[in-house]
Order: sequence, then structure tokens, then C-alpha cells
Amino acid sequence: TDSFFKVAQMFEDKKGRLALIDFLRMLGRDKRLTPGKSHEIIAKLAKLGYFDVILTTNYDFLIEIALKQARCDYDVITDDVSLVFGQNRVKVIKLHGDLEYPDSLVITEKDYENFFKEKKKKAVIDFLRIMHVSNSYCYVGCSMKDANFRQILKEMRCHLGKFSYSSYMVKPISAEDRDEEFRKTAEIRKMMNIKDVIGLESNIFFQN
Repeated sequence: TDSFFKVAQMFEDKKGRLALIDFLRMLGRDKRLTPGKSHEIIAKLAKLGYFDVILTTNYDFLIEIALKQARCDYDVITDDVSLVFGQNRVKVIKLHGDLEYPDSLVITEKDYENFFKEKKKKAVIDFLRIMHVSNSYCYVGCSMKDANFRQILKEMRCHLGKFSYSSYMVKPISAEDRDEEFRKTAEIRKMMNIKDVIGLESNIFFQN
């Protein structure tokens, strides 16, 4: 994640913000990009009412495409204003912004450094804190290397400590890699109160 922000910063410094956004939009609108199985499952579960909030740091439109295919109405939340005006039950919170709304994007190192100073997203962060009080989180396919994301979750957990709800992590790991994966994620799982890790490839179930 850090290398992406560094490269994006170099691109912007050399060619400008507009060129950077145009390039990312071109990549995001590539017709060859289609929702994967995980997107489809998430969309179907949202449609059935198993959860109301989908939190992502991705800029692409894959989860939105999957929701449309599942005929599930949703709101895309990129800042405080969109949170206030959202009318649908399902909310897709794009923590790093959306390519359709350039002003919402967190792309470069400077954007990344200023994220917590960005007042337009204060209500969104507060909303996530409230959600964390009475809900468990399920992290699907993410490496937890995003420092921004981890900092937000760490702050939310600090308010509740041992009384926070347990969370779960689902990611593709093989039977051969499970012990190493369990060791590598120990610190992150403890910080985020993640009790279980489910490996999709071999149906591995880790439990503390």
C-alpha cells in the first residue's frame, strides 16, 4: 500500500493531479475487470439483509457492479455530505474515495498524510465508530497492511477495549501456509480483536 501512494505521488508531481485521476479512471473502467466470486457473495448477502454496511479502500466499481447485478439498491458514501443524503439501507463506504468524485480521492502520500485532518470525512469516521460499538466486522480478502485503515480500527477499539465485539477475517490461504499466516497476523488480530481466520482455499478455520 505504501509503495502505491509513493508511486502515485511521483506521478502527480511529474504530470499533475488531473493526469493521475484520468489514468486511474482509465484503469477502473477497463471492461475486462469484472466482479469476482467474493464480490458476488457479498452483494447477495447484502441483498438478503445480512448486513447494511460495506467498507472498502478500493477505488474501482466492482462491488457496485455486483450489487447492481444482485438488484440490491445502495448508496456510495465518500464524504459527510453523501452520508447525510444516503437513503438506501445498504451503504458502500469508500474510505479512500471514488473515481467518479475526484475531490474524495486519497491517492498520494500527501493525501494519505492529511487523511485524518480531512474534516469532510469526520462524520464518516464517527459513523464507523458507532457501527463498531454494536457490530462485528468481517474482513474479506484484505491484507490489513493499509496503515490508514488500521489506525481507524485501532482508534475505534481503544474506546471499548476488551468490551468490543469480536471480528473475523476471511482470506485465501493454503493448508501449507496456515501456520506462517497465523504467526504473521498475530499482532494485527490482537489489535483488531479478530478471533477467527477462515482460509477460503482449504476451508481452514483458525481460532484463538
